[in-house]
Amino acid sequence: MLILGLPLGRASWGGHYEVLPIGLRIASAASIVIYAVMFWIARRRITDPKSKGFRIGVWVIAVYFFLNIFSNLLSAGNWERIWAPICLVLSWAFYSLARRRQA
Repeated sequence: MLILGLPLGRASWGGHYEVLPIGLRIASAASIVIYAVMFWIARRRITDPKSKGFRIGVWVIAVYFFLNIFSNLLSAGNWERIWAPICLVLSWAFYSLARRRQA
């Protein structure tokens, strides 16, 4: 929705824009690809639990979402702060998946 120019910019990218400028729309499109790769890494960690590379990847993603908790809490945009608890849940989920024992 952000990519299409809907007025939801207050809930993303620092909350500075009602409608995102073209550069942030492109970055939003890129983030879809990044989240798809994260999903793929998590799925591979589940289906191939012995792979050290996917385990490390899930750790990196867990830390990414953990750090995003703070960036969302410190955001100037009130709407963006709602993402902090979502990042907490995602961080915990990826942390749990990273610590999962190998089969």
